[in-house]
Amino acid sequence: MRMIFVIVVAIFALSCTNNDTTVVDNQYNTGNDTTKKVILTDATGKKWDITHAVEKYGWKPGAFRYGLGVNAITPISEPGFLSPGDAGYPAASATFSVIGLELNGESRAYPLNILNGHEVVNDQFGRQYVAVTY
Repeated sequence: MRMIFVIVVAIFALSCTNNDTTVVDNQYNTGNDTTKKVILTDATGKKWDITHAVEKYGWKPGAFRYGLGVNAITPISEPGFLSPGDAGYPAASATFSVIGLELNGESRAYPLNILNGHEVVNDQFGRQYVAVTY
């Protein structure tokens, strides 16, 4: 299960792109050391030092992509669930996509149409915490 989570998170990170990447080459002094740094500024204004990735791995600064920024999409915490017979519970003939999770004998379904707007659900199965990502 841990491997599936890692794969889903990696796919999510790679799919969050924005072509408005701003790259700035800065000269700044940190004590006695003047070093050329490659700085990326994301959509939220946060600055990221990508010098190591550029110098060691040859990444092109213009190729860096980022999503909306840290905490731009709010996760669902303490989600509510419907049971058969509850108002709003889908009919047996309804079809839609979900991510299903069974843990410690409990089963839950997280509808993708809801995950599209949040991408992360923080949930708890007994004493076990999980993060469901899409």
